[in-house]
Amino acid sequence: MTTLAHTQAWRTPENIKVLANALNHLNEIMSDDNQFVVKVCCSKYYAAGGPFVRPLTPYTFGDQNTVMYRRPLTEIAMCGVGDRVGVIRESAANVEEALSADGILRLNFDSAYKRRVYYSPYYPTAYVDTRLEPDYKRKYALECDLTFWAVQFLTLIKDVQDK
Repeated sequence: MTTLAHTQAWRTPENIKVLANALNHLNEIMSDDNQFVVKVCCSKYYAAGGPFVRPLTPYTFGDQNTVMYRRPLTEIAMCGVGDRVGVIRESAANVEEALSADGILRLNFDSAYKRRVYYSPYYPTAYVDTRLEPDYKRKYALECDLTFWAVQFLTLIKDVQDK
């Protein structure tokens, strides 16, 4: 997905439609309990396919677990599919609802511990982009990171709709 998100040569209306249909089909056929692993040398098992071995999880307001899927959601949106992919459409609606109160994306941590252990790495991973804030010790640092992502995500989707 990363390669598709950062390249342009493949982008024709037909290819974008195929990608959108493929992602929607993936969400229809994959089960949430998929334990797809590959045995590699010496009895070591690795999950192949990263976030695509289970149905894609839309962003939901107040759930700190789904925000970990910022990167796959962003990369799908970067591919130019707009709201043709169900998980993107649902995520965009949830993000807009979360921002509707005061324009800030917040997470409802049910404990101070969960807020302390929540993080974005300093380097990108298969699930999460890097954080913009140097650390989350400042009172609103996490909200700044999440709000930046929300605006970026919605802009990527809107740019496709405006074309």
